[in-house]
Amino acid sequence: MQKRWIGFLALICVLQWLSGYYKLFGETSPQWCLIFITALAIHHGSLAGELFGFFLGLFVDVLSVQLFGGHCLIFTWVGYGVGRFKRQIDVSRTLSQMVLLFVISLIYGMLFALIYLISFHSFPLAMARTFVIQAFYNTLLAPLVFYWIEKFGLNSESSGLHYP
Repeated sequence: MQKRWIGFLALICVLQWLSGYYKLFGETSPQWCLIFITALAIHHGSLAGELFGFFLGLFVDVLSVQLFGGHCLIFTWVGYGVGRFKRQIDVSRTLSQMVLLFVISLIYGMLFALIYLISFHSFPLAMARTFVIQAFYNTLLAPLVFYWIEKFGLNSESSGLHYP
C-alpha cells in the first residue's frame, strides 16, 4: 500500500516538474499537484487533503521562483476545503469532476493573486491569463487523475487511509 502512495506522489511530482520545466503544454503548464490534492481530498477527507496539500505545496514552492510559501498555503486550504465539503460534492461523473477542478483552479488563481498582491503591492496581468489557461488544462486532466486514483487502488476503501 505505501509503495503505491509513494509511487503515485513521485509520479505527480515528476509530471509537475516536467510539464513546467520542459514546457510540455506550451507556455503554461497544468497544476498536477492541485488536481491530485483535490481528488485525494474528495476520496480521503480534509486531513489527507491538508497533509498532501502542505507537502506538495512545499515541492511546488521549491520548484518555482515566485512567492515562496504561497503554494503551500493555498494547497493546504484547498485540501482542507474540498475534504471538508466533499459530502456536498458529487464527483461520480466526469462532468462534475471537471466542473469542480475548473472552480478550484480559478479559486487557486484568485488566492495566489491576492497573496501576490499583498506581498508585492502589484499583480502582473499576464499571470492572470496564465491562471485562466491553467484552469482549462486542469479541467481537461481532472478525469485522468480521478481515474488513476480509482485504478491504482488509492480510493478510501482499499488504501486503509481514510479520514472524516
